[in-house]
Formats: sequence, structure tokens, C-alpha cells
Amino acid sequence: TLYLDDNPLQDPPLEVANRGFDAIKNYFEELEKGSRTSKLLKVVLVGDAEAGKTSLVNALEGSPNPRQAEAARTVHVEIKSMPLYPDMSESVSNADFALNVYDCGGQVGYLAGQLPFLTDLALYVLVLDATKATDHFFEEKVERFLVFLYARAPGSVILLVVSKVDQVSDAESRS
Repeated sequence: TLYLDDNPLQDPPLEVANRGFDAIKNYFEELEKGSRTSKLLKVVLVGDAEAGKTSLVNALEGSPNPRQAEAARTVHVEIKSMPLYPDMSESVSNADFALNVYDCGGQVGYLAGQLPFLTDLALYVLVLDATKATDHFFEEKVERFLVFLYARAPGSVILLVVSKVDQVSDAESRS
């Protein structure tokens, strides 16, 4: 029996040690192989239908007119890969950093098919429509999505983005 209680060592992490000797052995074997830093960031856009998720993706791609046409709405999930530093020359080592963007359609019927894409180790962008802004709207939407995302991908980072602010005429509502 191997006792690891009150052990000041940092390697292996406690999560690995708790799984037993084979897990510890596998951990150190993987360390010996070396590691490689991932240069991909998984970004998952979630929110209600017509919240502006695809328009945000289009803006990230540098589209001069990022607004999505009504007839071209996202069905289920659209996955795009885009360079994180598109203006850098190929000789720069960071040029191969990229975003894998998962643009999830906001219709409730798509949710079951989107579940496999909602994983840990992703940046979640929750897009909320400013034109529907009320305290109740934001409380209900934010709470629903946060509970859902924390249940599906605990510990993930969630960024809130309020879209369509330019379409709100009341100056107080914009702030």
C-alpha cells in the first residue's frame, strides 16, 4: 500500500494520486514523453436565437458587414477555425495560434445535438441581446445559461457579451 496523505510533493497532482499506483505510473510515463503546449483555444458561443452570436463570429473574422442575414441563420452548430494573430507574418512563432469557434444555434430544439460540443477547457461566450433588456430578462437568461454550463463544463470560463447595444435608443438602457 502506498500512503500519500500529507505528502508535500506537487507531482503527481492529488487527483492523479487518488486514482492509485497505475495512474501515478502513467502520469510519470506521460511526463517523460514530454509535453507540447496547445496552440488552439476552443471558443463556444451560446445564447438565444438571434442574439448576435454569428455576427460576433463574423466580426472576429474581420467581415466589413458582420451582421448575419436572416436567411443564413446558424443551424445546430457551425465550427470555424481562425488564426488568433491574422496580421502576423508566418515567420513569427505565434502565428499558428488559432481559435476553434463553435457557433451554437440558439433554438431550443438544437440543444440535445450540441451537448457533445460543450466540454471543459473551453472559453464560453454567452451572448445576450440588449434590445430585449430588462432586469428579469438578464437574470433569467444568465442564470439559466450559467447553471447549464457549470453543470456541463464545471470550472469553465464564461464571458458575458451584450450585443446589439447600437440598436438601443434609451441612453440609460445602454449603460
